[in-house]
Amino acid sequence: MNRRDFLAGAATLAGGAALRAAAPSDRIRVGVIGLGWRGRDHMLRIPQVAGVEVVAFADPDAERM
Repeated sequence: MNRRDFLAGAATLAGGAALRAAAPSDRIRVGVIGLGWRGRDHMLRIPQVAGVEVVAFADPDAERM
């Protein structure tokens, strides 16, 4: 058995899951700066978009943080 046949058989047995795995680079990670009206709107709406996540936020106004 050669390498190509082995890998084809393994992929078939795994249901092709190894071929369908999403790469980390397929996700979009964003940071929101400013948590006023527009920033809060972004914080609520961004998680509704598939493949996008908020990973950081900041605001220079301590009252808003």
